[in-house]
Amino acid sequence: MSDKVQKDVTAIYEKVQKDTSQSLTKYNANMTRLLNSSKEFWKFTGVKEAIFWSMSIAIIVMVTRGSFEAWGLEMPIVIWGLGYPASLLPLLVYAIKVAMKKE
Repeated sequence: MSDKVQKDVTAIYEKVQKDTSQSLTKYNANMTRLLNSSKEFWKFTGVKEAIFWSMSIAIIVMVTRGSFEAWGLEMPIVIWGLGYPASLLPLLVYAIKVAMKKE
């Protein structure tokens, strides 16, 4: 009788171990997939990079203009008229790169 119980317990243990190892393998595969997709999402390339540089240039121009006005320095309007559109250059460069790749 104890031999039969031992076989049953061993069979149950092996089944649980097999199911657990399969579940763990699937879990690890899913975690690796999620990790890779999150790395891809937060990657700082493409249009994200172009927008970052556009915003950075715009902020620098805006802060510079505010600083000059605070110090009482008057700059010609032409400088600011060129500075603000220049902040769109990274987006333009990105668009040109994308267009060149499609050809």
